[in-house]
Amino acid sequence: MHLTATQVRRALRQAVGRAARRHVSPAPCALRGFTTVTPSSSAHAISAGNDLDHAGAERPERKASTSSKGFNLLGAAAPRPLFERGNGASAAAASESDDKASRTPHQDPHRRKFPGKWWKQMDRASFRKLLSNGMNSSTVSSVLRKYMDEYPILDNHWTDQELVMIVSTLIKMNRNEIALEVLRNQIQDANRERLNRVAAMSARLGNAQVALGVLDIAKHFNLAPDVVTYTSAIHACARGGYNDLPMALNLLNEMITSGVQPNARTYGAAVLAYARLQSWEEIEELINSIMYTEETRKVDVFASAIITCSRNRQYEYAARLFDVLVEDGVYPGDNVCNSALSACGRTSDLKRLRRIFNIVEQHAKPTIYTFNCMISAFGNAGKMDDALQVFKSMQEEHNVAPDVVTFNALLLSAVRSRRTHLIPFILSLMSDAGAKWDQYTLNMLLEGCALTGDVERAERYWAQANPPKMASSNQSPREVVQSPDEEVQHDQPEMEGQDVHLEEEAQDVQSEVEVQNVYLDRTHFETLMSVYFAAKDYAAVVSLWQDNYTCRRRAKSAKTLNFLICACEGLKDDEKAITLLAEFVERGQPVSAVTHNHMLAVFLAADKYSDAFEYLQKMREVDGQASTFSFTLLMKYLLKHQRYTEVVSMLDLYLGTVKSLSWWQNPLLHYPPDAIYVLATHAAAAMHDHETVLGIYDELPATMSTAVKEELLAQVIASCDREDDWRAAVTLFDEMTGQLEEDSNLELYKQVVKIVARAGEFDRALDVGGGKWYRRNRPDQGWGN
Repeated sequence: MHLTATQVRRALRQAVGRAARRHVSPAPCALRGFTTVTPSSSAHAISAGNDLDHAGAERPERKASTSSKGFNLLGAAAPRPLFERGNGASAAAASESDDKASRTPHQDPHRRKFPGKWWKQMDRASFRKLLSNGMNSSTVSSVLRKYMDEYPILDNHWTDQELVMIVSTLIKMNRNEIALEVLRNQIQDANRERLNRVAAMSARLGNAQVALGVLDIAKHFNLAPDVVTYTSAIHACARGGYNDLPMALNLLNEMITSGVQPNARTYGAAVLAYARLQSWEEIEELINSIMYTEETRKVDVFASAIITCSRNRQYEYAARLFDVLVEDGVYPGDNVCNSALSACGRTSDLKRLRRIFNIVEQHAKPTIYTFNCMISAFGNAGKMDDALQVFKSMQEEHNVAPDVVTFNALLLSAVRSRRTHLIPFILSLMSDAGAKWDQYTLNMLLEGCALTGDVERAERYWAQANPPKMASSNQSPREVVQSPDEEVQHDQPEMEGQDVHLEEEAQDVQSEVEVQNVYLDRTHFETLMSVYFAAKDYAAVVSLWQDNYTCRRRAKSAKTLNFLICACEGLKDDEKAITLLAEFVERGQPVSAVTHNHMLAVFLAADKYSDAFEYLQKMREVDGQASTFSFTLLMKYLLKHQRYTEVVSMLDLYLGTVKSLSWWQNPLLHYPPDAIYVLATHAAAAMHDHETVLGIYDELPATMSTAVKEELLAQVIASCDREDDWRAAVTLFDEMTGQLEEDSNLELYKQVVKIVARAGEFDRALDVGGGKWYRRNRPDQGWGN
């Protein structure tokens, strides 16, 4: 039998693959167990290199984080309901969970089949393909995360491109120390190009720790950093945490001192660092101190700074830099103008937006991006009429065809201006233009439905966004959704002349609805939950999570968890809330203080105060979880049920908790406690406990707002009226004289005078504060201010 050349090549590739798999080292993976073994553990096969001179040891320490990633009120080892109810459901669920855990992956009948799912069968080509597929995503898939833990990364020598992908994946997994371990293992000589490729990647991801680690490795090999290495490190620090910003400026000084000439991107990154520090004066000083040359032109420096600031949400500084450049009579180019337009669109600076658009029209033909920025700007400002006018002008005057981004910007305008009746009209324009929906289109449509709680329309859009083959797994859980082929009615604004006149009443326009091809992601499910929540259909929120497989797979997030817990509050179902929280914890979802506060609200809605108080005590035991709002929730419940003594006791518990923890241990406890003092004062006044009312008022924080003090002073003076305590009334009113609103001041003055008159102590009362409290409020006698 004669084989063709193609068959021969295929046979050779298969033989090479089998040989490679037979020679894979069976030694334990050096990177196994990232989640349980610290980077400094001896379990790592490759040490960090004791001879490396770590310059990072001298850098300032980062502020302690209050993140709750490792915090689980339900128990970290095996998530269980916080409160046992005595039924057999929890035990059955635990038994089923233990049974699943005891199975091997081959025994699990519900396990997804994935070719080459064990690391011994995963060859290098397949692993590289997994890495490559994950480069365009900001997150790491569960499959790639599994193989990152199991594949023997340190036992292989990787190419530059493969090393960049591996380090990038580790950074996305928040494993910076492990990423540096891999770099030290793979970089064994002074390879500048290899170092610079990794440094550039860390700059794109805004990871200062890895970028500075690359600088340390370069210095270890006595390899002087060049402009690419320095620029990448400066850019990474400028995009990193707030504590990394000073390091970006220090590196710029070090770069210049070392004789390395900064380029336009270097100065752009430095400007970004100053912008995030909100230091416009330093930005002006920096750009005025630059010696502009042919290689470092002024227009290039400004272009880099404007684009960098715009991409990193420093829109105000991007627009101001554009103004400085234009004042010199320099046209920076279409890209810079578009970035400035985008910055104005984000800040709704319409005056500056129109000026930049006029500059663009004078020097070049506006592009579709220019018009999209204009429409988005008017949309953010809620100017729907202006947005439609730009939409008309781009087609009639400039002959620019709209795209899906244009229609998304129009939908944004309709939602922000709360004119959701125009959404069907915009969809008809979109259909006439032949533009297909994308992920942003569906999300804007759902946001519009969330404003009015229109569940029926939201489910119609949801069904229309999914192709028929996916309808069974991705459609709304209600099962009853309108057919995509049915006719819809919508409003159509009439455009005449130069102005756009929007009709207030809807015109019936029928159009055929086409099924779209939209990939459902986490944001879509979260927004659909917001629609159900706005309609107070709490059961639908829970059903969407429990009955929709795609939702459970793609929408595991803190926002989804909060929607579910709040829905349980509406349903007054604390059992369901405990089960859902345990499920998210078991799947590795960090639980924030906001979620714990929602759990408190669930217990209180179910009228289970003892469970809520027990939950609060558990929150107090962990730094960063109990907050001012936590105590406020319980105090509101107690005051509503007239349990006044416990309200005052809760104030004492709050003050004791605050004194026992410093700000850096729990900053959430140091938020303004105005509501706590108001509730405690109301409770003490309801008990007619005058001494407690005065005691609470005397302990008010100095930072409390005048409006809150005014309300509390009214409560105190009312208590003084009941107890005939003229001295306290006069003294406290005298302290606030001149700080109150005119109407409130007059009412309190009359009440104080009434108390003094009833006690017959005018002479002694006028001695308090020199009688200022009285004279300031008698302008009829020629006194006062």
